[in-house]
Amino acid sequence: MKKILLAMLLGASAVSAQELAIDPPLTKDEKRALKDMREQWAEADMPAMTTEQEIAMIKNMRDTQIRMMGQAMGMRRALESGAMQGQLAQSPVQAQDSPLSQPTAEPTVAKEDLATAYEQRSASTRFTRFERKGDGFLANGQVFIDIDGKVKQFGADPMTGRVTYFVDVGNGDLLVKHHNINSDLEPILIGRIALRGDRADFRAVSGETAGGESVVPVSDGLIVTRKESIARYSIGKGAKAFAVPDGFNVAPLQNGDVSGTGYVLIERIPQEEVSFKEIGKSVGHLFGKRDDTQDYALLHIETGKTGGLFLSDEGKSVGQGTGCVRQNDFVNKCSGWRSWDSIWETDGRPNYSHYFWALTWVQTKFGPLAIAKEDGTREVNVIALDSRERFNAFKRKLGILWFAVEPKEDGGLSMEAQLAFKRHTIEDVGQVLDGSLASASEAKDN
Repeated sequence: MKKILLAMLLGASAVSAQELAIDPPLTKDEKRALKDMREQWAEADMPAMTTEQEIAMIKNMRDTQIRMMGQAMGMRRALESGAMQGQLAQSPVQAQDSPLSQPTAEPTVAKEDLATAYEQRSASTRFTRFERKGDGFLANGQVFIDIDGKVKQFGADPMTGRVTYFVDVGNGDLLVKHHNINSDLEPILIGRIALRGDRADFRAVSGETAGGESVVPVSDGLIVTRKESIARYSIGKGAKAFAVPDGFNVAPLQNGDVSGTGYVLIERIPQEEVSFKEIGKSVGHLFGKRDDTQDYALLHIETGKTGGLFLSDEGKSVGQGTGCVRQNDFVNKCSGWRSWDSIWETDGRPNYSHYFWALTWVQTKFGPLAIAKEDGTREVNVIALDSRERFNAFKRKLGILWFAVEPKEDGGLSMEAQLAFKRHTIEDVGQVLDGSLASASEAKDN
């Protein structure tokens, strides 16, 4: 179904959903789905689709819905006949006043069936290139679209093509789905998340539940974060809780391979008052003193081992003037200012000062590696997570704007960084680890 939609969706048509000539006419949900798909395709800068292609897409949607309704009716008959009573007895009963106990909740399925569906997608395992596109993603250069709504977050494994992603269905609810991009099989519906204020509650279709402050997708499931613990849910296996070290919370954004490496990013709990010592560090950084701030660390979920990172929690916020009045071609006079945490600047560019872009960690043929922009922005280092040993890849006294890593089919890694006005590339991270790259990492264009 997914590949059929990708083949048909060539962009957003100029014809409005209300004007699309189809019998029977579009429902409200179909209009919303069509609108979301057009917006996502437009964000990917793809050419516009024709009216005929849109009509074909809607018909395919309806065929899928009819097939799903048939499956639901079959399950209902099984429930009425008592065939599934044993399965339901093993699943915890959701409280009547729970935000997830609504008529739209997905039918409960056996954990074993979910595990089987997960394994069925292993036959299509192969290397896949994932690229972040807004809140969604590209897979092997193709924009990924879900029939139920806009993809909000995702966690992927490039070595297998597996991805777990969240779909925004409105009213603070997210569907949790899993897919292997290379499979002809449909994505698996894993569960549902209800976002209510500062609370996030997850319920799997197999009955398991977990609640906390935020939910992060990983390639084989998701993690639910709390103040002092993590609940990790693995598809078809269930959830398990792990402790977080004192003084830290799980970072709300995870730009790394949690499933493959076993590591999750944790963030130091901010203090209400800034000490003179911390102010001294900031001033020292301006005059070339090494920044040894460690506001972040990588925590191995299973063993509890941590590795500190020379990263500061500064730079997470972006801002915009309010009540602005144009003075001339170059100056606006604003009466106020507002700021908020974001990985994107107000003009849509990445906010490279945010920790999200300053760190990633991946499983490679060399073992689990972290790549971090440390010492303010002066260094990009490769960290062997098993030994905690650091290897410098790029260095520039006046700072490095950004870096990027690209997994390779052989399990290796290539790297790129923007130093001043020139991009530097390292084709094989193995050269950094064995020291054969020598002084190429030191930029002369300060």
